[in-house]
Amino acid sequence: MLLSIATLCILMMLYETIAAATMEQKCKRNLFPIVFGGNLGESSIDALVHFTDQEFREMLAIGGFTKDSQLVSEQGVKYPYVAKYSMDRVLYEWGKYFIMDQSYIIDMAVNDEGTILISFMAPQFIMVVQSAQDGYMRLSLKYKKNVASDSRQNNLILISPQDSHFGYLFMDKREGNDIGFTLIKFDYLNDGTVYWYMTSSSNLATVDHSYGFLFAETPGHILIYSQSSLTGNQMLDCIDTSTSQTKWTIKLVILTDYPLQFGWTLYDTQKQHFLMEQSY
Repeated sequence: MLLSIATLCILMMLYETIAAATMEQKCKRNLFPIVFGGNLGESSIDALVHFTDQEFREMLAIGGFTKDSQLVSEQGVKYPYVAKYSMDRVLYEWGKYFIMDQSYIIDMAVNDEGTILISFMAPQFIMVVQSAQDGYMRLSLKYKKNVASDSRQNNLILISPQDSHFGYLFMDKREGNDIGFTLIKFDYLNDGTVYWYMTSSSNLATVDHSYGFLFAETPGHILIYSQSSLTGNQMLDCIDTSTSQTKWTIKLVILTDYPLQFGWTLYDTQKQHFLMEQSY
């Protein structure tokens, strides 16, 4: 079918209009996947946290490490790296790296107001407190206990929703024959003052591991979960965040291997007596 010159001109004008509109739409949005880093070195994302800022915008902070000389000044050096993206169009807002060779970020937390970002780095076990708005570094804190290589590397930090300047760190410790875990309450806004810390002490016969923690529904309390790698016994402790006292403990005990039997015990640490006990 032959087309007239006028028809061809109309089609060309229509094509140019559609192409221009398509290009305009592409310029206003980011295409997936979003690439972190370039092709001049390895980069890795090991932690991320989703939060809402003071303007009620959804944000995403990511942390890990990079060796990419497009992101850091030295080539081939492994530096911890943190960046923030807005979630409406996944736009890059800011990024920072820390001059600590062979380190990487393993966990992150943001306060309820969306103004403070805390990153935790391994293997030096350093916490960095930054402004979530622009990445400005407020202070850094070092966890001075020795930590075993098999210790967990997530759910290490909580920021209190009730007390706006307190944070909590829950980690394993390996100090010679002193094996257990430590829960620390610290002031992340001022000078990093440690308000209290509690610790579980055991020996090489009963290795305790911290497996995670969260805020309880009752304000001012934290639930911590731990387990003995030797016996398999699991424990859930309720901790008062004001005093560091243990309110109660639930222990799940494996009684026999075969046939499998287990029991649990609820222990009131205030009154020093068992509340319930049951085996299956």
